[in-house]
Amino acid sequence: MKELARVLLILAGLPVVARSLPAGKSGAKLPFKLYRDYTIVARGSIGGLKHLNFIIDTGAVPSVLDLKVARKLGLEGQVEPLSLFNQTVETRRVTLSGLVLGPIDTGPLPVIVEDLANYETHLGVRVDGMIGLDVLARQDFVVDYESAMITFGNGPGTGREPRDPAEACVRFELSPGFAVVTLDVDGQSFRLMVDTGARSLILFAPRVRGRLAVIRTLGERAMGNAGGMFALTEVVVPDASLGTVRLNGQKAALMEGQAPASVDLDGLLGVRSLGLRRLGFDFERRTMTWAK
Repeated sequence: MKELARVLLILAGLPVVARSLPAGKSGAKLPFKLYRDYTIVARGSIGGLKHLNFIIDTGAVPSVLDLKVARKLGLEGQVEPLSLFNQTVETRRVTLSGLVLGPIDTGPLPVIVEDLANYETHLGVRVDGMIGLDVLARQDFVVDYESAMITFGNGPGTGREPRDPAEACVRFELSPGFAVVTLDVDGQSFRLMVDTGARSLILFAPRVRGRLAVIRTLGERAMGNAGGMFALTEVVVPDASLGTVRLNGQKAALMEGQAPASVDLDGLLGVRSLGLRRLGFDFERRTMTWAK
């Protein structure tokens, strides 16, 4: 199946909004719909535009507004450079008066504008924007893929005991707009951006070539983003571990491209590749938990 993911967009100069935890809203819930078994779409609003469909994508750096919505709001913005692996394209930066998602009300929010028509075609649903950690990191949250519900302020580290004895935990580094975990493979450490908007574990071939032991190749497939289509080589990664969890026979995809050198990434962790049913983020303790 063709994969369509935004993967990684780094826009220089966008400020990171400080984390804010509104009082009295712990435990607020936001329903979502799951498309193609990995893409989360939830409802939110911008100003007078209600019932907008947002992809919840921790790999969106920064958050994105669809072109048609920007036009409705009369937002022109200014041209900015956008890095997409080994190419740079132009996009527009605008500032929203505010975006509301569940209990989060951002106030003024800088975003970039893209034409998201390809995502609408791929998913079969209207897409008005993509929400990244520049918004989501304002609240701890738990994504339950089985109940199709996001719970804010109820994540690990907020006073609750783990709800599942099989729950795993790994520390993450919070960079401007995205989270990074470390995957260990045969004694080598790989820095991966946590990405709810991709379905695969993706390794950037130029970064990992020569650092992996012999791997088994399964075949090739295609993935697309705003920069076009990319060929992926599917492989099996031997002896991998994430935190204390062994990932036996973990599948991954090698991509002939990479993120800008300034962000120091070896790949992307499409969280659904872990076979999880629940995913949680604790931003105070910098921990990510998951349960299968």
